[in-house]
Amino acid sequence: MHIAINALCITNRSGTGRYAWGLIHGLLHHSMPRHVFSIAIPSDFPIPPLWRNNDNVRFYSIGACSAPARIVWEQWRLPNWLRKIKADVLHSPAFISPVFGKANCAHVVVIHDLAFLRHPETIPPLRRFYYRAMIPRSWRAADAVITDSEAVSSELAALPQTPGKIVTVHLGVDSRQFSPEANEDDAAVLREYGLESP
Repeated sequence: MHIAINALCITNRSGTGRYAWGLIHGLLHHSMPRHVFSIAIPSDFPIPPLWRNNDNVRFYSIGACSAPARIVWEQWRLPNWLRKIKADVLHSPAFISPVFGKANCAHVVVIHDLAFLRHPETIPPLRRFYYRAMIPRSWRAADAVITDSEAVSSELAALPQTPGKIVTVHLGVDSRQFSPEANEDDAAVLREYGLESP
C-alpha cells in the first residue's frame, strides 16, 4: 500500500507538529516492507539523519511555508501530487484534508479537538474563519476520521453533520522523553486529592 502523509504541520510549535513528527518517527522504526510512504514536508524542515536511510520512505520538499501558500497547496496542488505519485491513502494529521480537488485515493484526517467550535476565542480570527469553513468539510470528505480520545469522538458523533467513520487512536508516549519518576511530593498530592495508588 502506498500511503501519503501531508506533514506540512511538522514545523508547528503545537500538538499537531509534535503529532506529525512522532507519527513519522514511529513509522520509520517499524519494518513494514509491504508499504511505501510518501511524506510531504516543508522545504525549511531539516530531515533528521535517522530518517534518511529507509527504502520505503520518500520525502517531498514543499515550498508552501506561508499560511496562504499552504492552503493553496493543500487544497489544489496536493490532489495533483497524490495522483502523480499514485497514492492509495492520504493521511492528514492536522485537521484539514483536500476538499476541492479530487485525489483518487482514500482520505484519513485527524481531528485532535474541537477548539475551533468550543473555544473559538483561543484562535486568531482569520484562522478561526478558515477552520470553521474547512474542518467540517474535511471530515465529511474523509473516508475515516481519527481522534486522539473517546471524548473528541463523542463530541464529533454528537454534531449535526457528523463524520461517517470515527476511529479513536490514542496517542503514543515517547518513553525516552516522558516517563514516570518517583517524587517525594507525590504522596502529599495524592493525599490532598483523596487518591490512592495505583
